Amino acid sequence: MQKISRAPSLITLFVTLLIAALVTLSGCKPENSDYLGFWTLEKVLYEDNSEKSLPSESGAGVEFTDTDIIEHYSPTHKQRYHYIVKGECLELTSQSGEVITWQLKQHDQQTLHIGTPIGTYVLVSSPK
Repeated sequence: MQKISRAPSLITLFVTLLIAALVTLSGCKPENSDYLGFWTLEKVLYEDNSEKSLPSESGAGVEFTDTDIIEHYSPTHKQRYHYIVKGECLELTSQSGEVITWQLKQHDQQTLHIGTPIGTYVLVSSPK
């Protein structure tokens, strides 16, 4: 009579770990979770090296949800875009269907720099 080994083979163990890693990476945590929430627009840096600073009480900022980006131009004027993450780029789709690309340039817990067609947004973390 042949003895049956109950220990998993090395291949079975590898495949199980690979599947677990793929499920964890693809489905449990969105790629954008580090910057979800409201960020106050501190200033815009333009390609000609000029900049425009905005007072924090202006209400200007960018809000990130799991599926949308809402640009707050003032407390009453907002623009919503659906977006997807592609590496370090955010592909925004306007309500008219236009696709706009933003590039994540720098990010930590307190500041976020995003390259936009207008210029680089310098955002600071803020509760809203």
